[in-house]
Formats: sequence, C-alpha cells, structure tokens
Amino acid sequence: MLKRFAMLLFVLTLGMNMVQAQEGEPSPAAAVEEFYTWYLDFIGTGEDFRNPLAERAYHDSLLLTGEFIAQVDELLASLEEGGYDPFLQAQDVPTWFHVGRAEMAGDEQSAVVAVYTSFPEHVLSVRVVRMDDRWLIAGVSRGELATPEDVVNSFYARHMGYIAPRDEGRFVNPMVVRTYQADPLLTGEFIAGVDALLERWQAEYGGYVADPFLCAQAVPSSLTVEEARYRVDRQAADVVVRTSFPGHAVTVDLVQRDEQWLINNIRCGETRTPEGAVKSFYAWYLDYHRWNGEGEHPNALVDQAYHDSDLLTAEFVARVDAMLAGMGDGGYDPFLCAQDLPDAVRVVDEPQISGDSARLTVETSFEGHAFDVVLTRIGESWQISDVVCQPAGEK
Repeated sequence: MLKRFAMLLFVLTLGMNMVQAQEGEPSPAAAVEEFYTWYLDFIGTGEDFRNPLAERAYHDSLLLTGEFIAQVDELLASLEEGGYDPFLQAQDVPTWFHVGRAEMAGDEQSAVVAVYTSFPEHVLSVRVVRMDDRWLIAGVSRGELATPEDVVNSFYARHMGYIAPRDEGRFVNPMVVRTYQADPLLTGEFIAGVDALLERWQAEYGGYVADPFLCAQAVPSSLTVEEARYRVDRQAADVVVRTSFPGHAVTVDLVQRDEQWLINNIRCGETRTPEGAVKSFYAWYLDYHRWNGEGEHPNALVDQAYHDSDLLTAEFVARVDAMLAGMGDGGYDPFLCAQDLPDAVRVVDEPQISGDSARLTVETSFEGHAFDVVLTRIGESWQISDVVCQPAGEK
C-alpha cells in the first residue's frame, strides 16, 4: 500500500515569518517586516512590475529616516545604468524573505535586524533607530552568515522561495528539480543522503512521501528559528525550527568546516527535551491519519510509517511490530492505547527524569483517557522507548 502522500503536494499558502512584539509595543523587527512587505508588494511581479527606485516611492515611507532617504537619493544619482537596489543590496528581486534576529544596542535606542532572502547566502543587516517611540530604518548593508542560526535562516529562505515564490504563477518542486544539490549550505554527505532517500521513496512508493527539509507534506506559512545549542567543542551545533503547524518542528544539525557552518542533517521533530519529542511525534502521528476523503484512508500502523520516525528507538519499533503481528482483528493502537483516533494528544505534566530515562503522562481528547510515554536519551536527543497504557499510580 502506498503511504498517505505518495506524491508531494504543496499547499501554497505561504506568508512571511513575522517577528512581532506584543500588541502596542514597538518592535525593530516588526518595523523591518512591515517595510519589506510593502516594498516587495509595490514591486509586484510579471506585468504588474513597478520600480520603486525610479518612481522614488520610498520617499513616502514612514518607516525610513529622512537621512537614509537622502542617502539613497544620493546613491542612486551616482550609480551608472545597471546599478543595484540599496534596500535589497542586489540587482534582482528575491522571491521570498523573512526577518530573523534583532540585536539591540546597549542604549536600547538602536538595533540591527537580520533579513534573509531567497538568494544564496544572502542576508541583509538593517539598522534601525528609535525616534518618537517609533522604529525607523536608518541603513541597509550586506551581512554575513556567521552563526548556525544565520545558516539555517538563509537555507530555509531559499528553500521556501523555490516552493512558493511571490509570482504565484510559477511553482518549483525542489524534490523533482533537486535544487538542493547545488546548495552551498549543505554538506556533501547530507545531499547524498537526501538523494538516496528520494530514490528509495520513488522505488517503494512511486513518489515523494514528504519534503525531507520540512518533514511535512504541506508548506507552512511561517518558520521560527530558535537559538543554537553547541556541542562541547563548538564544532557542531543543532537548531530547532518551529513551523506554523501546531506542534510541528524540525531539528537541524550543523558542523563547522573551514570556519563555515554547514547543515549536515535534518531530524523530524524537536528532541532536545522529552516534552518536545512527545509533542513532535504525536503531532506527526495524528496528522498522518487525517483523511481528505479521497483514496485509501491512511493508517500509519498498516503502512508501517512509524518505521521512518527519528522519534522512536529501534527497539520500540521492533516491539510494536511484534505486538501488531500478534494482534487479531479488533486490536488497539499501541501508540494511542485506543481503538479510535483522538483529535488531540496533550502533555499534562512535567517529565520525571532519572539519568537518561524520562516518563511523562499525556491525555487525549477522549474523556478520562490518559497514558504514559517513556523516553530514553541517546546522545543529545530524546527518543520514545515505550508507551504504557496504564499511567503510573493507576490500578
């Protein structure tokens, strides 16, 4: 039987990643987000293309300082034909962008905000200043990919730009075109691993099960890149990327080579904590079973989709296989301790951690239904090693 998604179908509902403060509070990142959203919308695409530099449209922006507007005017007057866009620090228009970190200055009256575009290794350093309780852009320059977070942000900006560019009439499937093969931010080993995975999916299922970089069958509307966690020697790190899908995350592993951070692996889910591993697994598991009413009803047990999960130990997978083989008709789901599929699975308490073992209780949307999940720490990650259908303390 084919898995639920034999072909990778992207839902093109892509929005920009917004870094916002609470309502009513000024935010450097929000000001930068607002400006670039307006700027790219003004430019448009195809027959609707407009040139904000030729039209001096930026003169009307309330998000730029007067001094910066004057500097742009002076720069444009000095450029020969075929110059560059000072707001984009490029000659072409990116297909996608998102705002990353904002580094505050010591006086809290200025900051530098990183903006990542779909161009390879392209990041903008946008300087903002606070004037009359508003954040205004005072300068834009090219930045560098100096940290693991920079590399992850830059990679996903380019990846998302391929999938769902501003010109909605154009669509590129990175899995078909294999655009990742030439990406300078990926190691050769990782590229080879993705190639092998896609070839296996093609041979076994006749298509691509999911996007291995997003660990999803659909495209999220936004991504949030969290702070990197470094290994002891600081030559390796991992970064958690959370998406707009509830409970959905991936963990990106990076290594440093020739003073450059490169992506060496992407693991589905967040495995830094027991809670993260459990939430990641059940978010995927419930989503796998959701049916759109067409074709066969998906079943992760029948399809053995759990075999490919990075969130389960190999020993637990083998035990589940044996349990399912021994069940007759009318058995139960060993991951859910139920015969039916709940609408939600929630972690309800703090994990009990002892050394490299952890245990926590989860509840489902079924009234009064709960069970325990046991996890084992392997290296830097937590993996589910058992599901106990009778929570501790119950008889």
